Amino acid sequence: MSKVRSGGKVLAGTLVAGAVVAASKILLDRFWKVRDPARATPQDQGLMYSPADGLVTHIRRIEKGRVHSELLGEDIGLEELTGLEHGFEAQGWLMGIYVGLLDVRFVVSPFSSTLTQTVDVPAKAKEELLSPLERAQLLMGQIPDLVGRHAQLESGKLTLLLEGEGLTLVLVHHLLEDTDVKLLVSSGESVQAGQKLSFLEREGLVELVILRENLELLVSVGDRVQAGLSELARV
Repeated sequence: MSKVRSGGKVLAGTLVAGAVVAASKILLDRFWKVRDPARATPQDQGLMYSPADGLVTHIRRIEKGRVHSELLGEDIGLEELTGLEHGFEAQGWLMGIYVGLLDVRFVVSPFSSTLTQTVDVPAKAKEELLSPLERAQLLMGQIPDLVGRHAQLESGKLTLLLEGEGLTLVLVHHLLEDTDVKLLVSSGESVQAGQKLSFLEREGLVELVILRENLELLVSVGDRVQAGLSELARV
């Protein structure tokens, strides 16, 4: 009889734990992810702010429109990374920010600019960028190399081209599904620093292609940043 009672307690405990996990996921999906904390972004023309909440996963130099991937042992063209047929030959910087499960999901403009082009690139392969183990490691500050991963290159992309203040910036949302992001602005629209551009339905990678070499970077890999508040670079 004691074994039956013990087994019943284990089963009950398992059911309760499962219910808690399920309820937590519903809470996160329906309520937590849509939170929109009030933030006032300074309108400083000399600064570029983070477009998203999350962890800075990589910062790489762009040389003649290409970025070196240590994973692949070769350079990757910006056309492949962004989906834009831009004819990139510029110098600059590639920066990645991973927006996690608990991060605010709104993506904002890093500086005052005009949205001159948007491009939707369908996914060639539906593959998670991070494994469950890597997500856990990310929380502990262990950052995997993402540049050149199959899931990064073959992901769906929503790419925004922003131009203003003598600066060109490409903002890339990496998507598993087309429905993973909602665009909140239109091509040709002028936007202020900190203005909402999009909303992410799920966690994922947001990359910035900054097409200017002579700027002062103000963050490092491993830094946590907040959209519209954290200063990324002085231009």
